[in-house]
Amino acid sequence: MVLGVTAAVAASEELRAMALDSEKSAASKPVLEQSLKNLADQRTAEERRLKNWKKELDSNRKEDRKLHKLMDEGAAQQRGVSEKLALFDEYEDATQRVQAAKDAAGQAEERLSKLNGELTEIDQIGNEAALKDALRANRQQQRDTLNTLRETDRETGRAEASGESAKAADLEERGDGLASELEALQDQERASDRALWECQHAKTRRTELEAATKAAKQELDDVASGVKKAEGALKKAATNIEEGASRKKLEASLQKSQLESAKAEAKLEVLEESVEQLEDDCADAAETLKELDREKADFEEKLSKASDSEDHAKLFRKSAAAFKWLQTRLRESAAQHLSERILVFHKQLSGNSDEITGVSIDSANYQVHVKARGHKSEAPAHLFQGGGHRVLLGLAFKLALAEWMGNVPCLLLDEPTDGLDSNHLGTMLDALGDCPATQQVIMITHEPTLTTKEGNIGVERIEGYSTITQEAPV
Repeated sequence: MVLGVTAAVAASEELRAMALDSEKSAASKPVLEQSLKNLADQRTAEERRLKNWKKELDSNRKEDRKLHKLMDEGAAQQRGVSEKLALFDEYEDATQRVQAAKDAAGQAEERLSKLNGELTEIDQIGNEAALKDALRANRQQQRDTLNTLRETDRETGRAEASGESAKAADLEERGDGLASELEALQDQERASDRALWECQHAKTRRTELEAATKAAKQELDDVASGVKKAEGALKKAATNIEEGASRKKLEASLQKSQLESAKAEAKLEVLEESVEQLEDDCADAAETLKELDREKADFEEKLSKASDSEDHAKLFRKSAAAFKWLQTRLRESAAQHLSERILVFHKQLSGNSDEITGVSIDSANYQVHVKARGHKSEAPAHLFQGGGHRVLLGLAFKLALAEWMGNVPCLLLDEPTDGLDSNHLGTMLDALGDCPATQQVIMITHEPTLTTKEGNIGVERIEGYSTITQEAPV
């Protein structure tokens, strides 16, 4: 029972300490619950933000596809307009080629005409023999005219010398005519020399001119073919151009389409930046949600532990209360048993004295109460009159406790004889000798000799040592 009480006390205290530890762990439960609520609110807000961002992202992606489609259509339209403008360029180029071909044809015809003229001039040049004869005749005529001019000059000099002024004047006039005639003959000689040179070179020049004329004719034919091709290309380009189309309208349409494409491209650039930012925001929000989920799992684990601690604390408190109740019950049972045995041992120690008629133990306050003879109520044992009886009562309590603990091997008593008269002392010693609660009693006392039914027991001082002596009973 002692072990049960001790174990109950220890278990109760241990469980109470465990309950306190569990309650400390469970004390964070409200904070954890609030943290979980805050996390739930935060996650809801983050999910709402993510949903709005995804919605905006979907809208921007649709707008992005729409702008790409618009730009593709604009690019196709611009290609079409550019192709139509290319037709105008082709037409203008063909027109220029036709004009260039015509100009080349005119130039070729002009060169051919010039070559034909040169051939005609060559044909008009006389033959070489006739020119040589004419040149010889011219030179002979120049010699005759020169001789006549010299004779005229001599005659004029004689006439002037003889004073025939009229004759001299006539001769001088005649000389001037001869000089003019001589000069004309000289010019004619030079022309004849030139004609003779040209005649001498006419054959070679004619061959060259004939070859050049042939090449010019071929060139003219080629140019005529080029003109025909250019006119065909011009006609084809004119056919490809839509009726009513004009370069000005097409250029205006192209400029408008390019302007719209530029606006769409600028808007697309801003939109793509917004899409990229929204994608980053969505990724961040998703990561935040993962982090919140991890925190939630952590808090839920902590909350679960706190709830477990709370449950454990309740269980520990309940178990501690049960052990407390068991402790109380064991104490009450022990107190009842000890109370009965104390009264028995007291009677044995006191020689069946009836000074004490009743004993009880207050297990809650650890007090021994006695009921003295002639008293109706109990009182605390320390208030009991008579020191000897209080000593005997204390010895009775120790013996009852030793008996209850179960054959204690040794019982140590300090001054158990204090306040006892010789009668009570002898009775107490005889009772101790017959006590079944212990096998051995060690007594500390100032009495030099104790008389028991086994004989006298004393202590002698021999050579500085205390020695226990025993004498047989008389």
